[in-house]
Amino acid sequence: MDGMIPADSGITSGTQDNRTNTAVAFLGTKPPLPDPFHGNVGRWMALRLLTYVCLLYQDLIRGGQVKSGGKLPPVFPLVLYNGQPKWAATQEVADLTAAPGGLARWSPRFRHHLLDQGRVSEKELRRLPDNLMARLIELETHLPDDPFIREVTQALAEHLKDPAFDSLRRAFVVFYNRTILSKLDASQSIEPPNDLQEIDTMLAERIDQWLEGIRQEGVLKGEQEGLLKGKQVEAVRMLSRLLRLRFGDLPTWAEERLARAPLEQLEDWIDAVLTAETLEGVIGPEG
Repeated sequence: MDGMIPADSGITSGTQDNRTNTAVAFLGTKPPLPDPFHGNVGRWMALRLLTYVCLLYQDLIRGGQVKSGGKLPPVFPLVLYNGQPKWAATQEVADLTAAPGGLARWSPRFRHHLLDQGRVSEKELRRLPDNLMARLIELETHLPDDPFIREVTQALAEHLKDPAFDSLRRAFVVFYNRTILSKLDASQSIEPPNDLQEIDTMLAERIDQWLEGIRQEGVLKGEQEGLLKGKQVEAVRMLSRLLRLRFGDLPTWAEERLARAPLEQLEDWIDAVLTAETLEGVIGPEG
């Protein structure tokens, strides 16, 4: 199906399993999209998917993949939905037509399966270790920088290493390039990887960079916090000395107030010591 359907059509992948002679189409969508097909959540999706299946059949015929006198392979039409509103559109094309009387028997009939991935729990997905659809949902529901993405990638690489899965492997590589790797760092121009092993290596490097960035950020934050704390301690010491010189020993409530005050407040009080006539005139009354 690559090249047969536009990249922005919503198709995630299309492949044919030569061992079972079964064609499989995956279609993913999330609203809202600036497309007449997407008015309400998936209203016309059944019709749209029927169009894709017909295009797939035409492509198989043109490519000589249907033997003379043979029949077309079955297709499992699947919509992967990851939007927030609950899917309410019909999954049957016939429901979209208003055929009066006896014309109903000639209305096209086609039904797709709906998988609302936002309603599938992580616990359910983990119970399906060899299910490729479960892995696809995990990829779509985790951030690209999440180390868990690497676990899924390694599992896919192992599961799809057999040459019989070449087309599925290519489909997943396309998915990674369009959906995951493109989000890692849009500012960097990288050569798209060609297989899942390359993707795993790239993710490992990116996650290492991400963790190092967090570490560096933590060190910088710690240094900044340490510097700020040092300035605050020095400001409390200086202000306490000035207040004692002006007004004598400080009551407990005053010392506690100084210890809790932020640096900006302490600096304002230091300026006020020179002109205030009482302790309360600097730091306020007790209570």
